[in-house]
Formats: sequence, structure tokens, C-alpha cells
Amino acid sequence: MGAGGALSPGNSVGQLAVNGDLTLDAGRMIMEIESTGGVAGTDHDYIVVADNANNGNGELVLRVPAPRAGLVPGDLNATLLTAGTLTGTFTPVTVECPQPLNGAVDPATVASFYDFSSSLDYSGDQVTVVGTGTTWTVHDADANLDNAVDVFDLAVLANNYQVVGAQDWTTADYDLSGIVDVFDLATLANNYGWTTGGGDPVPEPATLALLAIGGAALIRRRRR
Repeated sequence: MGAGGALSPGNSVGQLAVNGDLTLDAGRMIMEIESTGGVAGTDHDYIVVADNANNGNGELVLRVPAPRAGLVPGDLNATLLTAGTLTGTFTPVTVECPQPLNGAVDPATVASFYDFSSSLDYSGDQVTVVGTGTTWTVHDADANLDNAVDVFDLAVLANNYQVVGAQDWTTADYDLSGIVDVFDLATLANNYGWTTGGGDPVPEPATLALLAIGGAALIRRRRR
């Protein structure tokens, strides 16, 4: 597959079988990961190559949503490709993200905070994403990914507090439990005031009390 070519199991998670060799050359292999369940073709894309898969000079594109319940970066274990024999490694590895649940956050910004540089394992004639090498580099409680934990993150939390339905990091579900609750508020309180280069804050009791009062006020306002 030459420059400009792309290979993907489909527009949603699926499987693809190649009866023979696969040579990416300067092409792209686009693989989606939807959850950390580890089931090929269900939780993530999967390609089976009967003979040799030559990944040299090929680009691996990982399409991954923002972290959420069921998609915890450190728990990933996704075998993307299995071959009779495997040659070469992907160069480069890039990340793309769909629109996060907080529509005000740019998908490219979400992608920029994923680090898969140490997560790929090429042993056993397979290409596997390993969670222990996968990093989500956003600072705790930075819901809008603007490198600060402030009133805007508090507003995001208030707007999603106890809302039934899907949640992700960008809607202030910091513990990826599937609901924005008092534990996420505690995470925000413990990190409130952090900015890039400013170090980690140590909130004083008065600050925490004001934050709690402000959060309660925003939540009451939202429920009206």
C-alpha cells in the first residue's frame, strides 16, 4: 500500500482478514478502539493477515474517544493485528478522536493529551496496545483541557452533576465512573487553582469551603 492509501476494518469497530501478505509501505492503518474490554472486533478493530505483515514505513492511526467509563487508558489491552510473520514497526503512530461529549472541546485537543508512544508491543507476530504504556496526560480536574483548573471546570461539573447518561473526562467525570458526582467535585477541589507551570495547589480550608458553596450554587442554578 503506497502513500495516500488507507486500510481500516470499517467505519465502526470490526474485523478484516487478509488472505496473503500485507505491505503498508507509506500507507496508513486506521484502527478504532471503543472500550477496554479487549474483545477483538467488538471493543476494538482487528486485522488478521495470513502470511507476512510488513509495517515498515506505515502509519498507525488510533481512533480513541476521550477517557470514560469502560475506556480507561491504563486498562487497554487491544490486539490490533495478528500475522503469520510480522516485519517492521509503525512510523509514525498518531491519535485521532471523535467529538467528545463536551461539544466545546476540540477533538484534536483531546488527541494531543493521549500518549501511546510506549504502548505498542510487537511480540508474538502481533501488534498490541498495552495499557501500562498508555498515558492520559491531562492534569486532574482539567475538564476543558485548557491547562488550568478553574471556575470554567467548575461550571462543566455543575452542568453535568448527577446527569443520567454517558459521561467522559470532558464532562468532569474524572474518576471515569460513568457519573459526575461528589467524588469528582472532591477531585476538582483538591486541584482548584492549578495552572501549567504553577505547580500543584494545596487548597486551604477556606478555599475548599468557597468552592463547595460555589459548586452548590451552580448546581441549584442548573436545576431551575
